[in-house]
Amino acid sequence: MQQDDNLDLKPRRFWRLPIASAITLIFGGLLSVAVLTVGFVTWRANQQNTLELMGETAELYLDSLAGLVEEHREDGRFQVEHLARLVRSGALDLNDERDLRAVLAGSLAAGPQVHGIAVVQENGTATRVGFVEDELVYLRGDWVGRPEIMDLLEAARSGNLADSQFLVWATDLGAPHVSTSVALFGPDGQFVGAASAVVAITAISEFVDSLASEDAHTFVLLGRDRVLAHADMASIAAELSPENPLPTASDLGDEVLAAIWEAPVMDAPLQQIVFTRNAKVHAVEVAGERHLFVYREAGTVGGEPTTVGVHLPLDGVILPLKRLVGSAAVAVAILLVSVGLSILLGRALARPLRRLETAAEAVARLRLDEMPPLQSSRLRELDAAQHAFAAMRTALGWFEIYVPRALVARLMRLGPSATQSEERQITVLFTDISGFTKLAERSSPEELARLLNEHFALLGNCVEAENGTVDKYIGDSLMAFWGAPEAQPDHAARALRAARAMAQAVAEDNLRRQAAGEPPIRLRIGLHSGPAIVGNIGAPSRMNYTLIGDTVNVAQRLEALGKERENRGEGTAVVLLSSADTLAAAAAMDAGESLGELDLRGRETPVEVYLVPVTCETRPFTETQSETV
Repeated sequence: MQQDDNLDLKPRRFWRLPIASAITLIFGGLLSVAVLTVGFVTWRANQQNTLELMGETAELYLDSLAGLVEEHREDGRFQVEHLARLVRSGALDLNDERDLRAVLAGSLAAGPQVHGIAVVQENGTATRVGFVEDELVYLRGDWVGRPEIMDLLEAARSGNLADSQFLVWATDLGAPHVSTSVALFGPDGQFVGAASAVVAITAISEFVDSLASEDAHTFVLLGRDRVLAHADMASIAAELSPENPLPTASDLGDEVLAAIWEAPVMDAPLQQIVFTRNAKVHAVEVAGERHLFVYREAGTVGGEPTTVGVHLPLDGVILPLKRLVGSAAVAVAILLVSVGLSILLGRALARPLRRLETAAEAVARLRLDEMPPLQSSRLRELDAAQHAFAAMRTALGWFEIYVPRALVARLMRLGPSATQSEERQITVLFTDISGFTKLAERSSPEELARLLNEHFALLGNCVEAENGTVDKYIGDSLMAFWGAPEAQPDHAARALRAARAMAQAVAEDNLRRQAAGEPPIRLRIGLHSGPAIVGNIGAPSRMNYTLIGDTVNVAQRLEALGKERENRGEGTAVVLLSSADTLAAAAAMDAGESLGELDLRGRETPVEVYLVPVTCETRPFTETQSETV
């Protein structure tokens, strides 16, 4: 088999280092450098771990904070949207005070985060239900004169409630609330008013406080300086008023939070924290101590952005980075031992690895006879690998006997798609030994096996020389084809050259046989070109890459037709019959003598057959020699 150029390794111009020396130099050099840098590397690794942990912890805080705030908002939104659906469907009449009161009370009970619900009709009549000091109260009155109510109705009527949530001072409840409002439309689509649900700022702060710890302080800001939720909100609730509904961080006594927007402390490690959900981070210095802020925006209230975040002492976060002194001595000892081990391992690994490399290259080329003998290794994995290679060599040796090596090599190059069944234009060749039955009767089994092996070796070399594929051996017959799996536009010419080479090889072998006192061989060859199905055919447990179709049958019938030419006693060692299709495809119509259109057994359509003369550089084959076979 000819080897492909792309499988040949080009000589390298640079000096190649033995693997034992390479392992020693590389490991020794790297480990020596590592001794000088291990402290820094270890510090960086711990710093990165701390920063990643910081990021993950901060993200959890922010997710929980944003989730709690959104839960309170959505609870109110759900209740007022439910009211809007009831009014739109006609199930709730705003003028039916009793029914309206029952629905509002039920909505309030269904929303544990909601502290009050109000419905303001288009004429300014307001109906409210809410909790005052844990007592449910029901109020109904006229809010026509209140500017904020008129603004709400106008925005609802005109569809301008782009931000349906506002900060309001609930006079009846005596505290600041976040209000969620929707427009109300009757069954006829007419505007009838607006509905609002309010959530107390102190309630949101209680939930925010539940996420805080001794070092981590959570907060929610409205805008840049007003605090919407904070652990200490309840402590100053009595100081809030309609004019000043929200405190600042300074009002709460949180001097760290009050400094959030001051010039940040430039700390390079902080810039390396990776957040996945748009979080921001920076540090500030307050009273000589550095504090870390992690925060992100979480929607708007009344058109102003809200910011959820957490701040904590930075020194407590980076404390693990300082605990690196004890690791230096251990690192040095490990590195020194590693240098010594690298020398031993380099020498131990080099020998079996070189043998495995040579064996792998031989397997890759399907040249199993070039595999070097593999020896046992003291390293378990290498020993197992070498034994596996030896077992693979034995298995592939048997595989190579029964599967054409040239075909496997081509299929490996072409990939799995090459084995899919498809129709191809191919040329098929069949051979058969004349008088084989009589020859078998006169020979012992060992002599007969040797004869066939030598004969098929001659013919197989001729096929492989033209890049053909030996499909199978059938008794004393051989079947080969061209045109698959690789596309071969000149498949017919290749097959014709291979057939003539077979005739020459048989003639030369007959001279040797005659000199040894052995009977010569007479051979019949049939050639035909045409379409055939090519690919993997068979059961899942036994698959053959072969071809089927009428083209195969015609080639076999042409080989059998050669008996008629033998019976005429033309005195030639090889009878080669080809169809006109093959000679035409090979552009060699003048290479044979037309025998006309002949009927072949099993076919209704006759085939134009040509006798292709073969000339061999041997002495003529006599009739007496023919009788011996």
